[in-house]
Amino acid sequence: MHATLPVHLVEVLSLGALLRDTLLTTGTWLTVGLVGAGAALWLISAPWRQARPAPGFFARLLHSDFGFGWVNAGLVAGSQRLAAVFALSQTGQLNWNLVGVAVAFAVVLLAVLLGGAA
Repeated sequence: MHATLPVHLVEVLSLGALLRDTLLTTGTWLTVGLVGAGAALWLISAPWRQARPAPGFFARLLHSDFGFGWVNAGLVAGSQRLAAVFALSQTGQLNWNLVGVAVAFAVVLLAVLLGGAA
């Protein structure tokens, strides 16, 4: 690793050391605890998750998409416009598109192999 990246400080860890560092990190256990607490709350709340009408204020919020319906509509319209722009660049023939991807991959692979030999 040092031969290809001589300027960078790259610490190489064994798999055991990587697992030990990951399992002994506080952040790992905090994340596992939060996921476990969420799962426990979800399981405990099962009897109360029946479909019933929301109380007044919350019902209005739920029916109005919490006021973010315009964000969803804008994202949908924008992605459809972007898809229409990208559709102009397509040949319409999937086989030729796949050939182009394969050729580009071969060119990049060849460049990496030749670049590594120099």
